Order: sequence, then C-alpha cells, then structure tokens
Amino acid sequence: MMTSMPIVATVPGSRNDAINLMVRNKLTGVPVVRESDGQLMGIVSRRDVFKNMNEEQLSMLMKKNPITISPDKTIAEAA
Repeated sequence: MMTSMPIVATVPGSRNDAINLMVRNKLTGVPVVRESDGQLMGIVSRRDVFKNMNEEQLSMLMKKNPITISPDKTIAEAA
C-alpha cells in the first residue's frame, strides 16, 4: 500500500546500508531513490542483497525500472 513517507534506500549506497535499513525497520524490501533528487531508481529486497554477497554497490543489486502507478489510481486498476 502507498504511504506518504516511505522508507527508502539511496544511491549511491551500499549493500550494508540496505541491509541495515531493512533490519532496523523490519522490512523485506525498499524502494531505491537517487540521493540528489529523490527520483525512483529501483527496488531492492533482502533476497537481492543476500543472493549477491560479492556485490557492494546498491545500484548493482537493485531491480531497475520498477512498475509504478500514479496515486490517483484505484487498487483495482493497480491489479
């Protein structure tokens, strides 16, 4: 569900930054935004960060170009 104040990871950022954010907030994934302007860049899950233990850069771990929907749409339209 949508929230007006989402918890997000930022790029540039590290795998450990994302892990700490998810553990601290009891989340299984977070949106990833560009630090400079808040633009949505991707999404990263716990599975992503633990599957790729050799990769440190969050930008290389996240799934890019997530599917989004505008806030004025209904849940039925999102499905």
